[in-house]
Amino acid sequence: MQQQLLNTLPKKQKMDGPNHPEDLSKEKWDEMKGGINPKLRQKVDDMLEGGYGTIQMHTSSKDGKQTFLLKDGPERFNIENDATWHVPDNYDYKVSKTWGTGKDGQKFESIDKFNSGRPTSSLNTERLASATEGIENGNLLDPIKVKKNSGGTFDIQDGNHRLQAAKKLGLEKIPYQEV
Repeated sequence: MQQQLLNTLPKKQKMDGPNHPEDLSKEKWDEMKGGINPKLRQKVDDMLEGGYGTIQMHTSSKDGKQTFLLKDGPERFNIENDATWHVPDNYDYKVSKTWGTGKDGQKFESIDKFNSGRPTSSLNTERLASATEGIENGNLLDPIKVKKNSGGTFDIQDGNHRLQAAKKLGLEKIPYQEV
């Protein structure tokens, strides 16, 4: 059952689809840079010529927007604004009916198997909004941490905001980790 769910997740979830940044060679850059704004074009030219590190390009699967990145170890930085950059839209929750964690072998279970650790009225509205927005934007979120009950249900130890966000968005499966 778990393997069936993993097979239904979009390729983006597995981080090997078209949404993963690709290394940008000098040759490819020279072919495409004509349509890039002059200030960004100069920054990328300088980095490619100066040997600053690996230059990458990410093309959004949602709108086709290209972002040029400097990869430094595990970190990536947007060349245009020097901000730390994370892969966006890793998955489409409307298709997968869950959220992505980016972890191989992630366990998933039906949303109705999870018992909330506290009343929904005690949840922080900003944290709930952040969890909801994260799922909507395809951000990789940690799995809910749970203790398994003898009846096959789970008590949430950490992740009540993510569970409520998932319910609000109509998700069917929840990624979890037993603690």
